[in-house]
Amino acid sequence: LAQAGNCIMCGACYSECNAKEVNRDFVGPHALAKAQRLVVDSRDNTTENRLEKYNEAIKGVWGCTRCMMCNAVCPMGVAPMDQIGKIKQHILEAIDDQQSRPIRHRKVLIDLVKEGGWIDERKFGLQVVGNSFRDIQGLASLGPLGLRMLVRGKFPLSFSPSAGTSQVRSLIESVKNLESEGSDQS
Repeated sequence: LAQAGNCIMCGACYSECNAKEVNRDFVGPHALAKAQRLVVDSRDNTTENRLEKYNEAIKGVWGCTRCMMCNAVCPMGVAPMDQIGKIKQHILEAIDDQQSRPIRHRKVLIDLVKEGGWIDERKFGLQVVGNSFRDIQGLASLGPLGLRMLVRGKFPLSFSPSAGTSQVRSLIESVKNLESEGSDQS
């Protein structure tokens, strides 16, 4: 809490934010760094509502491009991108991936890389945009793109796992174990 509390609202992180430059709806790193304090405050009884707002696809934490510029320019050592990452972890723990495309995107990406060493593009769109065939409108939106890819010979008809799949899987599991050990200690 103390780290985020050091923010003096100077705007240095906001002015250097690459995400803000390309996405006017993104609330900015300073606002989300301050928001992290409220997410972990045990006295706050609206955490669930806050997490829903921070989970908005381009306005909230998922709008961050993770360029690290905010961390680099912060004169107070608040590390806004790190605070945004902490909010993302709370969101991943609290919100169902079936309801949230950004969370589904992240989880499917990890699962597919774990499965094949890299992303099987044929499955990725269906699972993220089509919500594994639960979102008919999302599936329909993939049609024109899929057709154009097919016509231009860009649609992958088959998938071969990478030669290093077992090493990639091992790395992902190691990171997950480290994260769970870290959360057990805090």
